[in-house]
Amino acid sequence: MVPSSELKRSAWRWGSVQRAEAEFRDADDHLKRLEPLLVKEFTTTDLVEAAQTRQLVADTAVQEAQKNLIAATGGVEQAKAERLRADDAIGQEGDFNARVAAAEAQLHEAELNLEYCRVTAPFSGKVVNFNISPGEFARTGVDVFTLVDTRTWYVVANFRETQLKHIEEGAPAEIYLQFKGGNDSKGKVVGLGWAVVPEDGTSAIGLPSVPRNLDWVRLAQRFPVRIQVENPDDSFRIGASAVVTITGNCSATTPKGEP
Repeated sequence: MVPSSELKRSAWRWGSVQRAEAEFRDADDHLKRLEPLLVKEFTTTDLVEAAQTRQLVADTAVQEAQKNLIAATGGVEQAKAERLRADDAIGQEGDFNARVAAAEAQLHEAELNLEYCRVTAPFSGKVVNFNISPGEFARTGVDVFTLVDTRTWYVVANFRETQLKHIEEGAPAEIYLQFKGGNDSKGKVVGLGWAVVPEDGTSAIGLPSVPRNLDWVRLAQRFPVRIQVENPDDSFRIGASAVVTITGNCSATTPKGEP
């Protein structure tokens, strides 16, 4: 923005030029009217000379006003150039300031890096296998601890294949943890296993392995049944032994299950 004083000065100079030009036109017209009258002796030489002097003074005033206008215009242009240099120094371009934008980007990056220093767990749970001391470095891809999700617990019970036809998804179940004695928990069936690792040597990566107890007797294959615990307490642990009884549409009881 050009300073208002420069703009006012330029406007005043332009007004001075217009006034000087108007006075010159008036003096020139007056002289042109008197000169023919002098020939016919309808006026005096003194009046004509006075009109000539007035015309000359008005012409000089016009030239002076034009010089002042040029100087004022130069001042305005100089003020504009100085403003552009000032804007360039602070990185301003219209309503956008490059230096401020760069500083804000650096601040955002610093805040993001600071945020990376704090790792928040995606869920509440129990920390296990915590084996690190203060001052040690955490490295990418190296486990520091394990976080057990305690929001939902499941018990996996292995039922014989002959019993699966009596078990339906959603059936209620009673769960007895061995270390809790006679206290039981309630649950419901949420899934029946559809595949296990065969014992004939066939490779089946990703399938659960359920070994048979006796090799000399052809026993029915057992399949895992997944049971979700309802309203679990803090006593459940991964890998603990449990006994499961399906109380709906099934009369079988598994000797063991694992949460």
